[in-house]
Amino acid sequence: MIIKLSIIFSILPVLVSYCYSQENDQVDLSSIINKIEELNKDFNKNYWQIEKLLVNLLQKEGEEFFIKNKYYEILGRFEPTLKAYCEIKEKLNENRGNLLFSYLHLNDIENVKKQQEKLKDNPNYFIYQHFHEFEDSKKTLESKLISIKYDHRVEELAQAVLENAHKAEEFIVSEWGDFAPPKIRIILLYSNGPGPYNPRMNETVLQVKSVPKSAALETITGIVHETFHFSNIYAINRMSTFGSAWGMNSFKFLDEGYAQLIDMKFSNSQEKGREDADNYARNIILEGKFDLKDLKTRWIELFSGKDVNIYTLALSFAFFLEDKYGKQKHKNLFFPKTKITEDSWLEYVNSYFGTDLDSLINMYQAGIKAG
Repeated sequence: MIIKLSIIFSILPVLVSYCYSQENDQVDLSSIINKIEELNKDFNKNYWQIEKLLVNLLQKEGEEFFIKNKYYEILGRFEPTLKAYCEIKEKLNENRGNLLFSYLHLNDIENVKKQQEKLKDNPNYFIYQHFHEFEDSKKTLESKLISIKYDHRVEELAQAVLENAHKAEEFIVSEWGDFAPPKIRIILLYSNGPGPYNPRMNETVLQVKSVPKSAALETITGIVHETFHFSNIYAINRMSTFGSAWGMNSFKFLDEGYAQLIDMKFSNSQEKGREDADNYARNIILEGKFDLKDLKTRWIELFSGKDVNIYTLALSFAFFLEDKYGKQKHKNLFFPKTKITEDSWLEYVNSYFGTDLDSLINMYQAGIKAG
């Protein structure tokens, strides 16, 4: 009996120490997640610190920890944790085509094809249809903010973009400051088509098969355009309770118009761009075949249509807003200085301008008709 008691007394400190250690581990892990969540409130500012914490946590605890705690979506926002994010989503059968951009970034072309198959019935499939043709150069070009992955067939253009990347970076920082992404990722694809983007990683796929080296500024302007979207989405998500989403028609209408306006500011082509946009809008309005109010309610539906160039109409309307309210007020719509108290994007716009969007569209149409 004495021997047995002595054994118990000898292992008791070990058991107490083990339990204390286990409890401390739980507290530490919980505190790390809490710290990440606190840093996440100002994601852009704390980007690199969050990345470091997530990488360490993933290495220490593995994917199961993130699954158990339902804390894996954030892994899809960082390059070092992107592969684990995809693996977790596959394990949980949360794979409905939403990993397409992630697999393209990882140059996992077989999985890119699988993602495309899931999206083939999407009306906007034409945006992604060439992703599987990507032939990675195995090189990444790095500037201060911009990172470029590219198809080996567009290497000369990629190098030209890198050489002039500082122009875009200086413009982006001066325009959007703390709302600008800490890292801007670009994939140059050897194909023709739109430039879809992935705000989760601030990454744009630019389809540049027909862009010669001498026209690198066109690609750089595209980078500025897409970075506006990233910065704007971040600002609205951070400053409002409603956030932003692809299906918000009125948001896309105003957002895309301003993105093109900012393109022209960067490339000093505002005068000619405005003339062309207004002339096009005037013809559309005078023909009476299209209701401009559809731009705020059916943007997503019209996006894949060919009958009307909704981007040109949105640009013309953006110039109208700038004339009516001034450049700074127009800009601050997308980059609010204080928290937004309204419950939806459309309520916010109506309150911000002091009149509803339908009335603004009516004023705009009347002005365009009058010439």
